[in-house]
Amino acid sequence: QRPIVGTPDSIRALDRGRLLEARERYYGASNMVLAVVGRVRQQEMLVKVAAHFSGMAPGRGTLVPEPFAAELPGTRAAEERAGRQQAIIQLAVLAPALGHPDRYPFMVLDTMLGLVSGRIFTEVRVKRGLAYVAGSGLAGFQDTGVWTAYAGTDPQNVDQVSQLLLEELRKAREEPLPPEEVEGAVGHAVGRLIVGSESNSAR
Repeated sequence: QRPIVGTPDSIRALDRGRLLEARERYYGASNMVLAVVGRVRQQEMLVKVAAHFSGMAPGRGTLVPEPFAAELPGTRAAEERAGRQQAIIQLAVLAPALGHPDRYPFMVLDTMLGLVSGRIFTEVRVKRGLAYVAGSGLAGFQDTGVWTAYAGTDPQNVDQVSQLLLEELRKAREEPLPPEEVEGAVGHAVGRLIVGSESNSAR
């Protein structure tokens, strides 16, 4: 595991010089976007922005990490026990990074598999009643991405539900996708993107 906030050893190793170096590298004008939302007049806002930010140093430029390898060396498993009432299953695979051309086709595939009306929910919950929640999720980052199929089920059903998740992955990979199903997923993905962009925070 690689905790986002660091480890006790890595945090203790920080000193003032390293913190200032990080600020100089990442917090410069060339790495920042200023967003203004609301009923404003563009020219008036540009004058105010220039007054406050025109003297900011450009910084050292964006540090783009090397992309991860397309394949992992093998399958890895981790298990953590926190109770006996429900088991949470997550099957994760590498997915396209944010700038990868396959990102949007993967979004469509995730929509087909992961919605409440999608294949995973239908097979695991609707047809068999083996889980309260089941679906998938896609997350993209600058250097890589991750796609996860998941389900919450009774501990005694873990093996059966895991096999169902794997079977849906196999079918999505090996069997042709019906054009009408793809078209519906594209429409839903576009609509979700538009609606999700309408809030001030999203903008």
